[in-house]
Amino acid sequence: MELPEPIPLVEPGKYAPDTKLIWKIRQFTPTDFQICTKNPYKFSVYPLYASFPQPRILKDMKTFIKTLISNIKPCCSLSEDVSFDSYFEGGNLEFVHRRTLIEYDLILKPDTNTNRHTHWFMFKVHKKIPGTLKLNIMNFMKNQSLIRKGMRPLAFSETRGVIDIRDLQYFKTFEDSQKFNTVSFLCDFNADEWITFSLCRPYSFTQLQNLYKDIEDTNELNSTCKISNSKFLYSRELLCYSLGGLPVHLLTITGPNESIINRHKKAAIFTGRVHPGETVGSYVLENFIRFLLSDLPQAISLRTEFIFKIIPMLNPDGVVCGNSRTSLSGIDLNRIWNCPDPVQHPCVYYTKSFIQMFVQKKEVLMYGDFHGHGKKLGSFIYGCNKIVNGSFTSWTKVRLFPRILAKNSALFSYNECIFNIDPDKEGTGRIVIWKEIGISNSFTIETSLYGYHNGKEIFPHTLESYSEIGQEIGKSLLEYTHLLKSLEKELQLTGGWLKPNKFKEVSGTPALQILTRKIETEKKELRYIDYRESAKTYTRPNSRSQRSKLKEPTGKNLDCNQYSDWKTFFNSEEVRLAQEKIHLGLESSAESSSTESSLELELDLSPSKISRRPFSPCVDESVFWVANPHPLKSIRKERDPARCKFVKQHTYDFAGCVLDNMIVKNTSSDSFAENQRNMFHSRAERKRMHKERMAKTRSMSSKRDAKVPVDTSEFKLTNEKLFIIRPKVQKNYFFSKMPPR
Repeated sequence: MELPEPIPLVEPGKYAPDTKLIWKIRQFTPTDFQICTKNPYKFSVYPLYASFPQPRILKDMKTFIKTLISNIKPCCSLSEDVSFDSYFEGGNLEFVHRRTLIEYDLILKPDTNTNRHTHWFMFKVHKKIPGTLKLNIMNFMKNQSLIRKGMRPLAFSETRGVIDIRDLQYFKTFEDSQKFNTVSFLCDFNADEWITFSLCRPYSFTQLQNLYKDIEDTNELNSTCKISNSKFLYSRELLCYSLGGLPVHLLTITGPNESIINRHKKAAIFTGRVHPGETVGSYVLENFIRFLLSDLPQAISLRTEFIFKIIPMLNPDGVVCGNSRTSLSGIDLNRIWNCPDPVQHPCVYYTKSFIQMFVQKKEVLMYGDFHGHGKKLGSFIYGCNKIVNGSFTSWTKVRLFPRILAKNSALFSYNECIFNIDPDKEGTGRIVIWKEIGISNSFTIETSLYGYHNGKEIFPHTLESYSEIGQEIGKSLLEYTHLLKSLEKELQLTGGWLKPNKFKEVSGTPALQILTRKIETEKKELRYIDYRESAKTYTRPNSRSQRSKLKEPTGKNLDCNQYSDWKTFFNSEEVRLAQEKIHLGLESSAESSSTESSLELELDLSPSKISRRPFSPCVDESVFWVANPHPLKSIRKERDPARCKFVKQHTYDFAGCVLDNMIVKNTSSDSFAENQRNMFHSRAERKRMHKERMAKTRSMSSKRDAKVPVDTSEFKLTNEKLFIIRPKVQKNYFFSKMPPR
């Protein structure tokens, strides 16, 4: 693989033919193209333990990249107990400082030709003697990282598999710094063991090559390959070379090679891994490719109706060198789709040129770019807010596929989907493909680097969840195609617009929403069961049932209903003495005389000489007791506290029993005695009184109609204001005109 020729900074013919040709990338103007910019930040004052420099000239990167891909053994020295390694695919460790024998400060290498973008990390650590090491990554540049939500870095050993780390911490490196954060954790090592640490599950360039070998069933890869059988047509061809000399392949997957059928097929284009640190996108895209080549009925139908064009890795240089976001030139390739350069960004340039030519031959129904997200949970889609050359009301078509995908998979969250055109992202592949090439369904398919929320708790992603997302994307695409055929006429008449209810009906309810409702229903049922169980054993304090369970000194239960009045407990002399004491004001306050012992001291009575009542009436929040012929009848309080005043009087009998009498003084009533009598009228008496009030209201209405002055003496004063019923409201309420016959 040969590197592309450099671009001369001078126009040909103006200088001598032997003038040295140099590279010019963005703002850099060195004598030779500088690949690695040294990290200018000093994060640690401890002695340097290890360093991993990279080549600084573009022509030296070819050998370096080949060395990383060749899987050579670690280049670091193994003379000491602890050794570090970053010279492998995806490794981006630059400096190591030793604090103590078991604690080390690590400095990540920024993306090539930049001094930032340290969102991804991957390195290896070797320890000869068993023990524990504490590692501090000092320059992690992600303030809203998923580590704050429970994400844990991946530690993998070839002998033990995935290892759990301990004491994970995430904090600012400096108090006054808003840019750098520290990821600190502990890890236990066995004797002579290598452990690989990374932000999440890595996906290397070699792993993609192994996927090609698995599909093509070969041990050595050629530049191109074509497989045609009775089930599918698969081809792999070279699209271009990257800036570092790595090949970028284009895959084609469709049904059997029947030229007549292929003429009427639609197409779908998918790309992935434009950002090297978003490894999750490669896992989802790989499972999507394996689904298309499977024998499932949905996959067979998709191959029959579609021609799939897939570019699995748009930034192989960044993947091999361990970059987080940029290519070798230090440029984010997902921001230059509107003006890519054929030399500085060959992967994007030739991908865009291919799509422009392919659209002229086939109708492309969808474009999808697979990414990984470092802030949100679950899977979701970023799309444009309308179809190409359509009004804002024609937003149904671009939202229909995400809605179907949300219905089929609980791992996909429709609420997290965003459909807009941000001015800061006009150079992304999604917007450029939608705006310049004219593909309405142009999506960025995002998957969280951490995991998903099932409505109850957070679960980290696994290989099974990646497989499920990839398969559901294919199945939803097939369902979306069939649904468009049934809605085609209606969408043509309405310009792509469906009413919200119709849109929800045809797309279905998201699976995550159904799962959340189910979990909430189960929680309510569990709470109801707990409430029923607790209600069986719960008794309200001072309730009637609790008081009725109290026993006499003799051990016999007394029923409160067998006593018609509280006076039957005492003789006439005891009642007279109690009433005389209350009348003279000798009664003490409720706080100082609420116990039976204080009464016994005042009256010089002992339990052996008197008979106590088995219970004492009490005042609750909503009811109170009044001494009357039916002493235990409940009376509700007035709702308006301004109209009623409650005066609580404690009457103590000679038996030491507290009688709680509530005197209700209603300012709108004529007297307390009348109000107290009205509380205990029978149903027939209350009905008769209600009829009288209704008749009185009707007479008032008739007086108003006759324009007779109303006698205000019939009304009662409430808070010294005249209270008059609205005649208009009363007339409309009591009288309704009958329709003419």
